[in-house]
Amino acid sequence: MSSTYCLGKFSAPISSALHSARRGAPQMGFLQRGRFQLHVYCAPRERVGDLSPIASEHLKPLLGPISTCSTPPTSRKISPPDHNLIKLRLFVVTHQGTPPELWGCVFCHSHHVNLIHTAFAAAGIELTQIWNYHPSVFFNIPHLVIDRPEPGVTPHEALLISALSQCHTNLKPHQLSALEFLRRNESGSSEALLLWNHPTNAWIHQFMEQAGINTTEIPAAATSRGSILADNMGLGKTLTALTYVLATRDLAVEFQWANWNTRSSATLVICLLATLSNWENEIKLHFTDQAINYHVFHGPARKKLRKQDLQSALLVLTTYEMIGEGGNRSVRYQPTVESLDLCWFRIILDEAHLMRNPSAHRTQNIQQLQSQFLLCLTGTPVQNCLSDLQSLITTLNIAPWDNKLIWQRFLIPKVNCGAAEAIRSITQLMNSVCLRRTKEVFFEPTQEG
Repeated sequence: MSSTYCLGKFSAPISSALHSARRGAPQMGFLQRGRFQLHVYCAPRERVGDLSPIASEHLKPLLGPISTCSTPPTSRKISPPDHNLIKLRLFVVTHQGTPPELWGCVFCHSHHVNLIHTAFAAAGIELTQIWNYHPSVFFNIPHLVIDRPEPGVTPHEALLISALSQCHTNLKPHQLSALEFLRRNESGSSEALLLWNHPTNAWIHQFMEQAGINTTEIPAAATSRGSILADNMGLGKTLTALTYVLATRDLAVEFQWANWNTRSSATLVICLLATLSNWENEIKLHFTDQAINYHVFHGPARKKLRKQDLQSALLVLTTYEMIGEGGNRSVRYQPTVESLDLCWFRIILDEAHLMRNPSAHRTQNIQQLQSQFLLCLTGTPVQNCLSDLQSLITTLNIAPWDNKLIWQRFLIPKVNCGAAEAIRSITQLMNSVCLRRTKEVFFEPTQEG
């Protein structure tokens, strides 16, 4: 399978042209990253003008540091660590009475396909198929054509179809329904807030008012940041989570490109060291080669990873030991997850019941990490007492249910007393944010009467 592709061709106007380039046959050109815009040059080094501010803003990072120049492909392989995320064969084209245009063909490593498609879309430059493309002209680099969704297929369905096509294993019905549950809870709905204002929870409001707690301080608008997937062990939570990461790949790239300096398109998986290899094995076993671009941030070798690599990956695997001071136990001056200072697209907490102690350093350190979404994987969301669940809801930052006073003064005492209204409130909240199925549900023996 090839690791390098041609993504297609494009044309872009050259704004703030310095002078008219020589008319006639297209002239070979290249881009140079300036401090604010991308400069367009004709060979050998005649500056023609700049790309527009919007195009420059989104395409600059693809070239590398300031002063870096674009280069054409010189072989079949493009190394992922290359400062240039793209290789460009460029031409400056001029027509009588019109500003010059930049025409080009785009090449990249397979790891960066979605990143580059999103960057060009944000720049307002369309990548189109080259109908007469001949790989032999470009070192036998194949042309990758992204299929457009069929009419009537929603963007979400198209992404899911693409993800499932790259998965060797047919997901079971309960895993497919889990994908829809996860999507709904990351869609920006305010179901948790609607639940808070539901008449069945009026008793909480009443008790808060009697206790002198100002209910108007509760956010007027709140959105869910994620879910708890609490299926029994053996029902494929890891495979479900990986498929969902792949199905939301384009959304992750769009998230990063909104602020590419501080954001990462990666989903950060935090797991036990004992299960780290299991995550890698699941990727290799169930998915096509290079479908999920991932890095492992653990051990002394993590120092070799560039921040840029972790920003553009689809998945970053790390362990609980890499959070907080634990990352420096064995070797001093090694980076921790916090030291990366990134806002992740999503964080997945494997064995999330380890977060049950809200005062533990591990819990507090993880709750300080920045992410757009969070997914908790656990077979036992409540191990000992209801405060275990409180810690997960707080980690998910589901307002207003993440307010510890609601739990400590109202929910937990009432549930411990067997109050029906409190049990009903907890049940409704769990139905909203937590999906739990047991093996008995799927493997219950049929009864013959």
